[in-house]
Amino acid sequence: NPRSSAGGSKTSKKKTKYTKKELNQLKEYGQLDPTAGFGLENDLEEAISRAINAREVNRFAVFPAEKPVYKETKSNKKQPKYQDSQTFDTSPENESGGIGSEIDPYISHFESISQDQLVQRISKVLSKSYSKTTLSTQVEDSTITLFSTLDSEPLDFERKISNQVGIEKEQVKHRIINNFISYNKSIIPNNNQNYMTEFQQKMFTLFNSYKDILFSGRTYLNSKELISVYSLHALNHILKTRDRIVKHNVTLSKNDASEKNLEIRDQGFTRPTVLVVLPYRNQAHQFIKNLIKLVHPVKIINQDRFESEFGDPDFDEENTKADPKKSKKPDEHKAIFSGNIDDSFRIGIRITRKAMKLYSDFYLSDILIVSPIGLRMITGSENIEVLILDQCDAFLMQNWDHVQHLFSRLNLIPKKPRDADFSRIRTSYLDGLMKHLRQTIMLSDFITPEFLNLFNANFLSYGGKLMLKPEYKGTMSQILLSDIELVFNRVSSKSVSESLDARFKYFVEKILPYIEGEGNMIFIPSYFDYVRIRNHIKRETSLEAGYLCEYTSRSDISRNRTWFFHGRFKVILYTERLHYYYRYKLRGTKRIIFYGLPDHPQYFPELVNEIEVENENISKKGKDSNKNKPLMEIEADTAAYGSSSNTLPQCLGLFTKYDLLKLERIVGSKEASKMVNSGIGSFTFYS
Repeated sequence: NPRSSAGGSKTSKKKTKYTKKELNQLKEYGQLDPTAGFGLENDLEEAISRAINAREVNRFAVFPAEKPVYKETKSNKKQPKYQDSQTFDTSPENESGGIGSEIDPYISHFESISQDQLVQRISKVLSKSYSKTTLSTQVEDSTITLFSTLDSEPLDFERKISNQVGIEKEQVKHRIINNFISYNKSIIPNNNQNYMTEFQQKMFTLFNSYKDILFSGRTYLNSKELISVYSLHALNHILKTRDRIVKHNVTLSKNDASEKNLEIRDQGFTRPTVLVVLPYRNQAHQFIKNLIKLVHPVKIINQDRFESEFGDPDFDEENTKADPKKSKKPDEHKAIFSGNIDDSFRIGIRITRKAMKLYSDFYLSDILIVSPIGLRMITGSENIEVLILDQCDAFLMQNWDHVQHLFSRLNLIPKKPRDADFSRIRTSYLDGLMKHLRQTIMLSDFITPEFLNLFNANFLSYGGKLMLKPEYKGTMSQILLSDIELVFNRVSSKSVSESLDARFKYFVEKILPYIEGEGNMIFIPSYFDYVRIRNHIKRETSLEAGYLCEYTSRSDISRNRTWFFHGRFKVILYTERLHYYYRYKLRGTKRIIFYGLPDHPQYFPELVNEIEVENENISKKGKDSNKNKPLMEIEADTAAYGSSSNTLPQCLGLFTKYDLLKLERIVGSKEASKMVNSGIGSFTFYS
């Protein structure tokens, strides 16, 4: 049974009596008949929705122009009060830095471009006639590749990335700058005199360009910096959108004779403009807490419910090593699975000048935060202008079909108008071109063929797109065993579809018959390959084997690990997805065979370091003994292991030329290119 969605509510068919608070809200908005005193639970939200479209000028007129003064009370004393020695004038009339002008990326992307220019650049996107340029400027160790729809753009864009001007001169709404500076101080190093790190400055410049972005340099170490920056970008977009609409409402309400024929198109079909997709509740909790700190609202509605559903009362963020069991896991694993790791949620947030309402109706929200499973249950995604997918490598371990389903349902023309003012909807939206104005930001620890497929097929912004990919040095240097033989066998195949059968045939004919003795671990990245090999071993061989996958019960896992350690099972099958969630250490391992290389490069040294050393010449190295020590290729034979030798090495990995992305993360980008493009069948390294 699917889990009930977070934030979902049971709608009653019977009319219920309004509360006093609801009656006051109905009177304020002038909707329905408050004297009736009864209505459906959704009537109030519908009334507010109509009020936003029909009478938004009066609603916002009561708000002061200056930033409201925060007063600490019993109900909000836990909210931090941010102060900074240098502050900026946050009143709307003093907005500067080009906000609302032609140099504002928001205006230039959504409003300044003419219909003819838009159609011309979209035609380049659809025909994939990009001007592809590799920029000399890097973000940390990542090389930037620009796919532009303008021939003259690369030089200007590279100059913009290189010349960092600081957040106070970026096109950011001034009422959130001070809050961001105060909050970001907890993230940046103490000796940093700027308001943002160099990494944050460059990433925000890329985000603020409204180009589609695929960034594969995310790590658990820079994740907080990234979340801080894309939180700022998302909120900045929301505030610009809402303030633009309110400003135009005021203009239209004057009813001047000279403005009767004025046509303003500044909206979409629905209110939500930002969609953020995250894998677990703990990351959604961190992101929403960031938004609260940036908005710094006087009132937060439904905060207690949010903390109870997304927070983890047993998790202490400042003392994650309190549990000795958790301390044995790698830091990267603890960063992912600390806190609430439920993967089924959805929540909408509405932001005004005074308040922030969590769990707002989706059609009344400004931003939607969902998980891949929650994607199936969301509504209001017709007008998404900024789509952010963070920690995409975790989506592969969940269900990638949910992400593919998202892109098939985004930015469709709705069947029902939902109180939309069609006189204010942008012409390009009415023409069905919304997906070409949407910015898609995809953040991951690495790149996979699935990500590249989305990048090529669904990153369709007319503004072009960016790919940021690091050059890898390889993770084999993290192996602590000295003088261990690491062998990589190349499996030949003519196509991707044939590579699956070619790998299986190679393994069955040249590897499996030579497995002997105890302690043989077979690591399998794909569950489908796991099922295929498991069935073959059971039906065609007499090997005594144990089987560990993500669907194995905890009792069976414990029993199989014990029997493998004591030698009752000579072979054990182990999937990457199971290792991702639990990071088991299989005692008794004497040999590891990688049926396929892992997507997560850190798993390779982790598993190799589990090999129990029997050879006196092989010993454990100190953690610092392998620093700056390159791994050397010492053997390159045309004959692969298993075909000419009856003895298998202690570590054997199979790869095809289509595994280049996996291979380079393990052995390094330069070595991987040589291994894939050469005609050599086997490569041996010593640690």
